[in-house]
Amino acid sequence: MIIFKDWYIFLGGAGLLAFRLVWADPLDVTLKPSSIEPGDKAVLEVRLLLPTTKEGGGNLQIFDDFITQHSSLVVLDRSENEEAGRYVIRYGVTSYQPGTISIPPIQIKAGPDSFSTHAVPLAVNTTRTEDDLELRPEFELL
Repeated sequence: MIIFKDWYIFLGGAGLLAFRLVWADPLDVTLKPSSIEPGDKAVLEVRLLLPTTKEGGGNLQIFDDFITQHSSLVVLDRSENEEAGRYVIRYGVTSYQPGTISIPPIQIKAGPDSFSTHAVPLAVNTTRTEDDLELRPEFELL
């Protein structure tokens, strides 16, 4: 009886692992760090699992106009490449206005399939008070 119980636990765990591998979410979004000081850089990374790559004939369209034209968000850099079977888009972003900024969704169309990220919050916190307008000295590069 104990042997059967061990087998059921093993088979149940293997089944959950197989389910997770087969039904993996094709779109993954991360923001690191999620809280910055004004002018610091955060990296928004969108990872998309595609059956065909962009170079392999898949027609991939990225609709990111809401990010690039956002009034409180500055896109510092943007890169696209393929890593480990996923298409990766990275945005270096910053903001100079303290508060929480909602990074708008990105829509991706890959052939007949469409994907959309969710809005991601970016907290912009400052240690300065509102009446502190004093310029700070620059530090030399190390």
